[in-house]
Amino acid sequence: HGAMKIKSPPRTFKKHSSYITHFDFDVKSMYLQSNCGAYELLFSDVSTGRQITSASSLRDEEWATWTCTLGWPVQGIWPPCADGTDVNAVARSGANTL
Repeated sequence: HGAMKIKSPPRTFKKHSSYITHFDFDVKSMYLQSNCGAYELLFSDVSTGRQITSASSLRDEEWATWTCTLGWPVQGIWPPCADGTDVNAVARSGANTL
């Protein structure tokens, strides 16, 4: 009752060049987006662990949460000449309004 069943073995995503800082799943748990200490925004297919190299292919994807400091909907929070340390955390509201 209420327990999630794993349909396939866990997959490993090893494309980041630094430690993971933030990650989010889409609402269907098909995709993962993640940021790292090198300020990369990468996407992967959860079922295969493969990187999705076309960020624009997922720009309209509905994400269950938004904690990544890099990405389409948070571009406006970065001040001009930001060095990456200016924004350390974000959290979209549950109602998706903020």
